[in-house]
Amino acid sequence: MALHAMQVIIIGLIMILAGTEASSYMNHCGPLQIPYPFGTSEGCSLDESFILLCNYTFGSHKLFLGHNAVLSISLDGERRVSTPIAITCYNQSGVSASCIPSELISSRFPISFKKNKFIAISCDTIGFFNGSIFSLEKSYVSGCISTCISIENVFNGTCSGSRCCQSSIPPGLGNIGLILLSSDNHSNVLHFNPCDAAFVIEENSFNFSTLHLPSLHNSETVPTVLNWAVGNKTCLEAQKNLTNYACKAGHSECHNSNNGPG
Repeated sequence: MALHAMQVIIIGLIMILAGTEASSYMNHCGPLQIPYPFGTSEGCSLDESFILLCNYTFGSHKLFLGHNAVLSISLDGERRVSTPIAITCYNQSGVSASCIPSELISSRFPISFKKNKFIAISCDTIGFFNGSIFSLEKSYVSGCISTCISIENVFNGTCSGSRCCQSSIPPGLGNIGLILLSSDNHSNVLHFNPCDAAFVIEENSFNFSTLHLPSLHNSETVPTVLNWAVGNKTCLEAQKNLTNYACKAGHSECHNSNNGPG
């Protein structure tokens, strides 16, 4: 009897530990919390668009949405991800190297138009971003021009067209890509500014400095904020169908999305 009781206790402890480990894995990726409706598998997320991949490499956990690393998720409808920087460099013969992501973000969730800016940095660049406005099912293209004739024309803290320009993000924009062009292959500024760079970045994370372009060569990504929402109805519309209403629990609240439906 004593041996049987001990076996029962051991089995019970194993089940508790296994359940704890599974629960921890489904709600965390290393130190990063994963709140519902997101999850790491179909059974633990609202649907497949909310499934994230938790990878353990080089001694640490990393969470991914597609090819973008997830930095944080908040229940007020925001998710911070790492997005790649587009860089093109020139020499006397023209383009010497170019690294432009084919797609910055591929997701059904829109980029926050309140928290992000499109930035292009150079003394001879025309930077563009293009994407789809989900609610209108239309494509969108915009950008800015950045020029200067010498390093003396550049001032820290300003991004108004002299070696740094910026453009606003429209509401509902997703599936975004980047384009970099140069009017004369940097022939007039090559000796002090051989490269262009462009990215979509969380506005509070960026303050232009003359040191930015050299340092960007050592960076691969910048933080970008996405918005997320459940469904395509307003809270008032969703509450009319209590069977499928997602905020039935007493500790949950419904807020209308400010960037698209849901």
